[in-house]
Amino acid sequence: MRKKAIIIGGIAAGILLIGGIAAASKGGSSAATAAPAAPVTVTVTAPPPAPVTVTAPAPAPVTLPAPPAVTVTVTAEPAAPAPAEAPAANDEASSPKDDGTYIVGSEIAPGNWKCSEEKAGGLMWWETKDEAGEVNDLGTAGLAHVSDDDFSVWLDDCAVSWTKDS
Repeated sequence: MRKKAIIIGGIAAGILLIGGIAAASKGGSSAATAAPAAPVTVTVTAPPPAPVTVTAPAPAPVTLPAPPAVTVTVTAEPAAPAPAEAPAANDEASSPKDDGTYIVGSEIAPGNWKCSEEKAGGLMWWETKDEAGEVNDLGTAGLAHVSDDDFSVWLDDCAVSWTKDS
């Protein structure tokens, strides 16, 4: 870099010297009558620096030992028993019913149940529920619909027995 600065300075000095000589020769031989030299601007473009390549040794390869074999033992729980199916409706489940609550399948058969006569001063009605006790359906007519999906049914205010209507 220092070498370039010296070269550039030398070029600038040479141009000034040549400019001074030319000005002196135009103005005559007397230095007192010569006009001062005009400033000279020199622009020099230096070539870009050469690229630098750095070569470094590659890191040594690293070899790791293989991991040891792993044995996994899994113990499975026995399969849960299949859910019990609802008992099939029997003759007793289809027999006439008094007012009360019945379990669907074992105590009362699914289907339509009717009451032909309401108790005096009462309001004949029915209500079905799921296993959680949530109401599935209800009604105030003399015909109750008991579904296979119902868990229980409550029959009320029938003056005679509720009978299965096939």
